[in-house]
Amino acid sequence: MKNSIFILLMISGIHISAQTSVAHSGSSGIICDSVNTIYAYTYLNHGAMFNVVAGADITLDHLTANIKNGTFNYRIYYKTGTFLGFETDPGAWTLIDSAMVTSVNNGSSISNQPTVIPIDLNLTMQAGDTIALYMMAPVLSSVYLTTTTTPWATEYSSNASLSISVARSVYQLFGTPFSTPQIWNGSVSYCETGSVGVQEISGTKEYNLQVYQSDGVLKVIVDENLLIENTNLEFILTDVLGKRLTASPISSSSTGINSNSLPKGIYICTVRNNEKVLVLKKVFLDVN
Repeated sequence: MKNSIFILLMISGIHISAQTSVAHSGSSGIICDSVNTIYAYTYLNHGAMFNVVAGADITLDHLTANIKNGTFNYRIYYKTGTFLGFETDPGAWTLIDSAMVTSVNNGSSISNQPTVIPIDLNLTMQAGDTIALYMMAPVLSSVYLTTTTTPWATEYSSNASLSISVARSVYQLFGTPFSTPQIWNGSVSYCETGSVGVQEISGTKEYNLQVYQSDGVLKVIVDENLLIENTNLEFILTDVLGKRLTASPISSSSTGINSNSLPKGIYICTVRNNEKVLVLKKVFLDVN
């Protein structure tokens, strides 16, 4: 059965994901990376609020988090500025989206494993901006945190482009905030928007690309104009860490690649010729 989510992107406005390692999007010059906190829970609650502060011009992409075993509906809200003073004020927050998420943690023991939250944040920040994020699920103990004595909203983890603050856990939806600080267990992935090299491929056409998984085979369907106008095409699939999983020449509009039943998750698809990247998109592959 065919299950997929397609996200069509123009090459002059690429938006990709990576976590824990830097990814370069070919000749576009865009750099994507992530900032991690910690994956070692000591506390659980419905949700967590924390600030992210931009050190460069960036676009927030997605979250990865340490979450309760099982499948639950997770929501992500945001607001400009700090979360402090707005923990119980729903009017100050905007819902980005919600998604059913199956945790990588399974069974009765918690292995503190990261799970990608398939919600596209798509929040653009300029250097110096602060955005508060609120991740929650209406199930007790769905979001994992680590107790700390560091005050709320103090910077906890950072690189040159982004910092994540100490969090505050919140009971129910905009309910009672917990009385002591915690560290949200997770990662924030982003892409730098002050890219260089876009002029190298400005004016490139927009091409359609569809990717889905069926019976252990990765189906790749490309725009026929891509084949007509270009030669020596190659399809490349990487995970969000930038690790190459498979690659194959493309000589027809439909190509099947043995994928050995890739697990459900977010992947990066690239079509390029010998000179440059022609199509770059993020897809969410479902299980067969």
